[in-house]
Amino acid sequence: MREKGAVLIIALWILSMLVLLAISIGRRTSIELRLLKYHLSRSQAFHLARAAIERIYAEKNTDDNNYDSLNESWSNKLKADEEPLFKDFPLGNGTFTLKYNQADTDYYGMQDESSKLNINKIINDKGETDKNRKEEFINLIKKVLPEKDTQAQEIAERFIDWIDNIADNQETFFNGEIQAKNAPLDRLEELTMIDGFSIEDVNKLSGYITIYGDGSININTASQEVLSSLCDTDGNSLGDTAAKAIIEYRNSAENGGIKPIENTESLRTAERISAGEKNILDSRSIVQSSFYKANSQAEVNGVKKEISAVINFTKDKTPKYLYWYE
Repeated sequence: MREKGAVLIIALWILSMLVLLAISIGRRTSIELRLLKYHLSRSQAFHLARAAIERIYAEKNTDDNNYDSLNESWSNKLKADEEPLFKDFPLGNGTFTLKYNQADTDYYGMQDESSKLNINKIINDKGETDKNRKEEFINLIKKVLPEKDTQAQEIAERFIDWIDNIADNQETFFNGEIQAKNAPLDRLEELTMIDGFSIEDVNKLSGYITIYGDGSININTASQEVLSSLCDTDGNSLGDTAAKAIIEYRNSAENGGIKPIENTESLRTAERISAGEKNILDSRSIVQSSFYKANSQAEVNGVKKEISAVINFTKDKTPKYLYWYE
């Protein structure tokens, strides 16, 4: 009996070990399956986010008019129920969203980079400071960062010291720890390396400034802050009154939509701007753009992937990527 009892105990002990081993293998397999599911979802989300970028530039390629405005499908395409098409767009096992914010309004599509001031153009092709472009940047800082109104001139000059190629007393930053770049910005985030620009400042300014394009401003897509900051060759600013009148004109479509501006003469004819203000716009503005930014977010099974891209649409409508960040 004792021998049988011992055998039974050994058998139970072996069975317990086998059960524990099975549980351990099961848990490990469960973890591996969850990891596999996560990686599959992550891969699908990445390709979905990339598909969203391709989808929106295909939308732009269907645009064959002579202006680019906020009412077009690449900017904010709506469905029959007036809901944005590119908000939580279902595709495959997930959804994607293309979204940007301008003047505290959310749009679902691409953002026109020519709606912003190109601050790299403060230094012209001769390597000299363009005083009017500098004044525009100062104006914009005062409007977007009102708490830094009295510092705007100094901040703009520090920025110029960062990107120009002239040796002076401002060639180092952060108490001499960082050497000036002496070249145009490659990314707006570089501004945080310049005294006076905090991360919060750059985040606020990012909706109004860019490093892409030839510096011309699209009056169809620019915000009131950007429009009012514009200066002509004599340094005269467009101002808030004219900028507000342009925005009101754009928002005056009969169906409550957005009215495109095909030329500055239409604004003058509608008595929205004066002859002098038209001259400022004629020297600084365009109505059609080539550079766009697409921010894509995709989600598959709760796993998210984001891609940000800047695209240059060439004359033959071939997209050329200037920036890609995942």
